[in-house]
Amino acid sequence: MAADFSWTPPLLALLTGAVLGVLVVLLRARFRADPATAPRDARTSDLQRRYDALIRRLAEGDVTPEERTATELEAARVLMALESKDAPETSPSPGAPAATTVAPKRPTPAWVGFAWGVVSMGVLGGLVYLASRGSTERAEGGSPTGGMAASGAMTAAGGNEDAALRSLEDAVRNAPRDIPQRIELARAYLQKRDLMKVFEQTKAVLEIEPGEPHALTYQALVRVAMGQADQAETMLVEAIRKNPRIEDAYIHLAIARIQLGKRKAAEDAIAAGQKEFPEDKEQLAQVFAQLTEATGGTGGGRGAEHPESASPSVTETAPSSPTVVVIDLPKGLQVSPNAILFVIAREAGFASGPPVAVKRVPATNFPITVSLTDADSMAGESLPGLIRIDARVDRDGDPLTKDPRDPIAAEDNVRKGVGQVLLVLGPAK
Repeated sequence: MAADFSWTPPLLALLTGAVLGVLVVLLRARFRADPATAPRDARTSDLQRRYDALIRRLAEGDVTPEERTATELEAARVLMALESKDAPETSPSPGAPAATTVAPKRPTPAWVGFAWGVVSMGVLGGLVYLASRGSTERAEGGSPTGGMAASGAMTAAGGNEDAALRSLEDAVRNAPRDIPQRIELARAYLQKRDLMKVFEQTKAVLEIEPGEPHALTYQALVRVAMGQADQAETMLVEAIRKNPRIEDAYIHLAIARIQLGKRKAAEDAIAAGQKEFPEDKEQLAQVFAQLTEATGGTGGGRGAEHPESASPSVTETAPSSPTVVVIDLPKGLQVSPNAILFVIAREAGFASGPPVAVKRVPATNFPITVSLTDADSMAGESLPGLIRIDARVDRDGDPLTKDPRDPIAAEDNVRKGVGQVLLVLGPAK
């Protein structure tokens, strides 16, 4: 709710400060112009003029050492006389010029004006800051200061997280084959919900060490988000078999099985996690309760409570449901600006042969999103329930010519019209 705030107090404070400042300036001017304090007696003025003349004589530099010594002694005597207001009895030194000019009034030091300016601007800035804080809106139950402290803490926390993420990215860049660093970076990307980068990091880890359980665990969650729960389940079962001490794997496996409609199997995954991590038994039970509640208690996926009904068929999804394919380039990989991206769909299990659908788009502005529907079928029929999708960048735009340097990517057993398919292009193997 909006804070009740009046501009009257800060404006009155500002006006009062301005009035006091004007009064101070007027009093200083009157004090300087007061004849009772400004002029000295004639004797003091003569001493001052003579002292200034001696100093100028020393600054000229064309005096002999004897003259300089005599002039310095004379200047010292005149200065002592100025301080005691008693004129010296000695005669001027040889070569010392007569005091004929009037000494200019000493200007006010620059630091005095600077200090006054700093103080004035500080006071004005403080008033404006207090007024602006008092006029900000405050949510119900929020900080009485309009949330300034909370937002400052959140900004600092966000800055620390960004700095830690940049540090991890630099570490991976400097040691690209360091698997623990890549896993840590994938975990950081997952916390920021950047699934594309999670996929990139886990894919790189699996290329270095196929079957690495942490990489399988995190990539499986990305595939669940893309609707590829079948593949995610297989990957998570493999990850748990290789390393049963990854607690996230049990939770991700439950998520994948719930999406597939296998509620009892999802419950078994959580039970296995509770057995492996008895200290987290209650937390895992709460996670499972939240998962089932979010999906209406039945899993909400295809074949709910009837896993055997999940066999692929054309009639399983509506003919108009598109299969969304997202194609991206990894960081550092460049393609020709005139290149063409081909997205080819074939029946699942066939890496070659006649395609059932083809999309041809300019290979610019990655990531590129392409939708495949029954309308794209080359035979005029519905697309198969399970398809294989190949993406390839062609440098010359001719589909009949293939350059081994062209980046490619593929995904098999993609269920038509369910979720998204993420393909990250890479060099042909």
